[in-house]
Amino acid sequence: MIQFGQHIRAARLACGLIQADVAKRLRVSKGYISRLEGGKARPAESTVRHLAKVYATDPSSLLILAGHLPRDVREILWQHPTEAPAVLRKTFRRDDYEENDPPPTRKGSR
Repeated sequence: MIQFGQHIRAARLACGLIQADVAKRLRVSKGYISRLEGGKARPAESTVRHLAKVYATDPSSLLILAGHLPRDVREILWQHPTEAPAVLRKTFRRDDYEENDPPPTRKGSR
């Protein structure tokens, strides 16, 4: 969640907003925005979509960073449960992946 938090904090600052501004637009507390930015809370999909509107950005990357799959991606995975993972692994060179392996961690993530 840290990466999501860092991303939305940068987006907020780029828009010239303070946490209270975002909280008011989302009808949540400033503390909740702080927890999101600090990686201490996981937002609902609807919250992520509202944040994307506030920051005038495509919600897909925000959804993924928050641990949600965009609907169209989810449908692709459901419709192609064998082919889709193979394409992703091939595209991103993850041929060493085993089904039970935990996802790789990125520097700075928990």
